[in-house]
Amino acid sequence: MEIYPAVDLYQGKVVRLERGDYQKCKVYSDRPSEIVKRWVEAGTRWVHVVDLEGARDGEIKNGSALDEILSQKKAKVQFGGGVRRESDVDRLLQAGVERVILGSKILDPAFLKRVSEAHGDRLALSLDFRGEEIQVEGWMRSGGKKMDEVFEELRPYRIQRLIVTDIERDGTLTGINLEKIKRLLETSPFPVILSGGVASLEDIRQLASLPSNRLDGVIVGKALYENRLDLKTSLQVARGEKH
Repeated sequence: MEIYPAVDLYQGKVVRLERGDYQKCKVYSDRPSEIVKRWVEAGTRWVHVVDLEGARDGEIKNGSALDEILSQKKAKVQFGGGVRRESDVDRLLQAGVERVILGSKILDPAFLKRVSEAHGDRLALSLDFRGEEIQVEGWMRSGGKKMDEVFEELRPYRIQRLIVTDIERDGTLTGINLEKIKRLLETSPFPVILSGGVASLEDIRQLASLPSNRLDGVIVGKALYENRLDLKTSLQVARGEKH
C-alpha cells in the first residue's frame, strides 16, 4: 500500500480545509516545495497535489507552485484541481506530472472517453462523496449521482486509479470508516486510493491489513501537518516493513 502525502495549494500556500470548507482554511507553509522536500526525505515516492482554487473556480490557479514542485524532480506527482480541458491534461503531463486527476469532468462522458483513450494509463478519477452522493466543483455542488451509479458508468473507461474521498471525514482527524471502505473496495471497478479521516498509525495498520487487492493507497494530510502521524513510520507500516 502506498501513502500519498497531501499538498493542498491555495494562493500559493500549503493549506488544509475541514470537510472542504474554504472558510475553515489553515495555512501550514508558504513554501510548497519545502513541504514536498520534507516528505521526500521521510521516504515518500509520491505526493498528492491539489489546486483548491482551481477545483472551485474551474481553471488551474496555482501553476507556479506546481512548477516549483515539479522542478525538484524528487517525487512522483499526482495533480488535480481545475483540470477541465484536454489541453490541461496534455500540458500537465508534458510538464512532468506523473498522474493527472480529473474531478468534475468525470460527469462529461464525451470528454472522459477522449482523454481516457489518449492518456488512460496516466489518469486518476476523483470521486468525492458526501454521504453516498458525489460532489463536484471543489465540493461546492452535488453531482446528483450515487456511488454505485458512478462505478457502473465508469467501468468501460481505461483508467488507472480512482481517488475516493469521504468528505464528511476529510480534515477532521476522526479516523477512517472501515466498514464503508470495505464495501467500497468490494464494488469498485478500479484500484482505489482512499482519502479522508486518517488520524493515527492504527488507521494505517487497519488499511494495510485489508485483504483487497483493490486498495492502492491512502492520502494523508492533516494528521501529518498536525504531527499526529510520522510519515517515515507510516510508510514502513504501509509497505509491510514494520507492524
